Amino acid sequence: MKQGETKRSWARSVGAVAWLACAISVVLMLPTSSRAAEGDGEKPTRSGFVAGEVGYEGLGEDDYIGLRAKGGFQLPVPKVMCPDASECWTRLLGQFELPLRLRVVDRDPQDSGAIRDADWDEVADYLRVLRRVEYGRDGEALYGRLGELGDLDIGHGSIVGDYYNVVTADYWELGLNVTSDTPWGGGQLLVDNLANPDLIGGRAYLRPAAFFDRESEWNRVTVGLTVASDVDAPYTLDRQPNNTPVIGPARRPAVAEQRAATIGGVDLSVDAVDTETWSLTPYIDGNYHFQLGGGMHTGFDLRVEPTDDLVFEGSFEYRLLGNDYLPNYFGTLYEIDRYQYYGWDVGLPAPKQRVAATQPSGIRHGGHGVISARVFDWFDLSIGYADHQGAANSNLTAQLRVDPIERFQLGAFFYTQSFDGAQGIVDGDSMLFVGETRVQIWGPLYGKAGYSRLWELRDTGRYDVVNRWTVGVGASVGFSEDSGS
Repeated sequence: MKQGETKRSWARSVGAVAWLACAISVVLMLPTSSRAAEGDGEKPTRSGFVAGEVGYEGLGEDDYIGLRAKGGFQLPVPKVMCPDASECWTRLLGQFELPLRLRVVDRDPQDSGAIRDADWDEVADYLRVLRRVEYGRDGEALYGRLGELGDLDIGHGSIVGDYYNVVTADYWELGLNVTSDTPWGGGQLLVDNLANPDLIGGRAYLRPAAFFDRESEWNRVTVGLTVASDVDAPYTLDRQPNNTPVIGPARRPAVAEQRAATIGGVDLSVDAVDTETWSLTPYIDGNYHFQLGGGMHTGFDLRVEPTDDLVFEGSFEYRLLGNDYLPNYFGTLYEIDRYQYYGWDVGLPAPKQRVAATQPSGIRHGGHGVISARVFDWFDLSIGYADHQGAANSNLTAQLRVDPIERFQLGAFFYTQSFDGAQGIVDGDSMLFVGETRVQIWGPLYGKAGYSRLWELRDTGRYDVVNRWTVGVGASVGFSEDSGS
């Protein structure tokens, strides 16, 4: 693409995102009194904690003594857009962490210094101290989160789905996610990294009938518009004479050519059934990847809740993929995929934007399904699978949470993409795994252990999976104060 075309592509992407931001702003200014008051309860308790951890950990080739200082708080705050602030409360959460790795075993390739340089070699790394700040709860009239983002969807997830902004061992991003929901409509805004944004996306949606009759059955119908863009998506990487990628600033691959990756879509959903024991919501999304191609997603979300202690949820979707259209484009591993994508029988990995642009012509079909179960509020299991016509395009996700007693907690997350057949699930080149357990020992003391497979940019200029494990102990002291009501 010529330079002029690149500038026009970038300008169109920025214009589309700016237009959507204006639409979301209008939605946020709609009256919200009725919906904002839903679920109002007692004033949240003012509380907090401080903690310290020490452990032995392996990351890649080297071993470290890991030190962590942690802290957090919860404060009661008035809800925004609430008719009576004295009776309408929500929470403000904050969590902070200062990690430090001291190298004790230095295997080849050798590194200089006792502190792991990659943890603190750029400005964005210092933002990792702020793990998260949250206002409100997801589903309230206004909710916002600043910090690490994970398992994030925009709308039905057909454009941005199961997105994580931190999937590497070396690069930290301070993300932003804001949502609003009112009887008339709502919106969502996502920024992957406020310090250096790449992915910006959002959705505005309306319940048209609510503007005329708040009690109408037609308020079950929702229409929405989504735009998401990687405004400077890599298209071609800068390479050395031996064809290995060049490592650029901030220890990321150097980019020779950029083309904005912008996807827009419209969606329609209907809350066909919504009772205490079950709900059913069919939907349809029509999306278009500008300058490439479009696709359609249609399916339904299902919830079955026979008792308060047993909840089943599912989402099942059919996908029709046009020329050069890849579903769930901004997915779990997009922070890696934008430079190095293995999927859709591409052969050698290439930036995802280039892979999409070089797909063979023709219509393809596919599907996606997710099922989950929650039992007694201490056991959660979710499994998702997607597959499409063609090679190397299956995805599998699994999440587990177990905490039957207060003294024991276990959590795990597994994701792999771009595989064929059962063997490819564990042998694939695109895998992410995080698992951790915590056991209360005595009083404020606890033990913890974890294992993960994250990504790291190697000296070859390629991202490879790196193993990280840790075993350690910690102590935590909390405080709580009844704030009254």
